[in-house]
Amino acid sequence: MDSEADVGLTTGRKESRTHREATNCESVSSPAFKGQLSDVAPEFKKELRNLIATLLHPNSLAEKEINGNKVTCRGLLEFFKAYIKIYQGEDLPHPKSMLQATAEANNLAAVAAAKDQYYKNMEKVCGGDVPSATATETSLRPSW
Repeated sequence: MDSEADVGLTTGRKESRTHREATNCESVSSPAFKGQLSDVAPEFKKELRNLIATLLHPNSLAEKEINGNKVTCRGLLEFFKAYIKIYQGEDLPHPKSMLQATAEANNLAAVAAAKDQYYKNMEKVCGGDVPSATATETSLRPSW
């Protein structure tokens, strides 16, 4: 591995540690964990319940930012999906793959926001609360 990649991995680890410290949480599960709830220790489940209650308490809620940009819940979900994907392997991801995951998550979050806006606008124009055109109104319109 070249020194530039080493610096990138070190920086990524430091940033990851900083983010975990800022959110006051730590990953305590094994990298070999396969997602089976029955394999999760009861103490971990108990602490997870406490963590969730603390994180979602109204006094704890704050707008989240990634790289200085505010992120929505949906956007944060896209980031989680992208990062989970690259961390599934045995080895630490390369800085380039982390950058690609961040770019992919940004793009997916933008697409999701655009879809939401489209659906809201379409609901205003032709949603269930908008009256339908009568047969007379439609027959008066030009047929192109």
